[in-house]
Amino acid sequence: MQGTEQEPRLRISELETERLINVPSLSFALIATVLSIVIMTILAEASAEAKDRLADFAGHHWVAKGLIALGVFATSWLVTAWPLARQQDDVVAVRRWVLAAVGVTLAGIVGLFLYFVGHFAAE
Repeated sequence: MQGTEQEPRLRISELETERLINVPSLSFALIATVLSIVIMTILAEASAEAKDRLADFAGHHWVAKGLIALGVFATSWLVTAWPLARQQDDVVAVRRWVLAAVGVTLAGIVGLFLYFVGHFAAE
């Protein structure tokens, strides 16, 4: 029984010594991507011209938003990977980045929800 109790602790301590992926830069990339999706969605719904431009880019505005979001994520992750790598070892900084990413994502969800409620209530 003691062997099984210690086994998970060994795994946890091994994980604690492993270097994780650069969480701050991935969090920044997520924040930039969420903001770009929210902005593109609201612009596309508010303006037929914006929706048409997105559709001209990739055949359908949803596909265009996805490709642009992928580009925003990859670019912002690569650009910030080296500058934010120093924060990876600071547990408080990592926690703040993750909480910021979660907060911006939730704010984006609420913002889009409220936009569409207002949009459809106005019709």
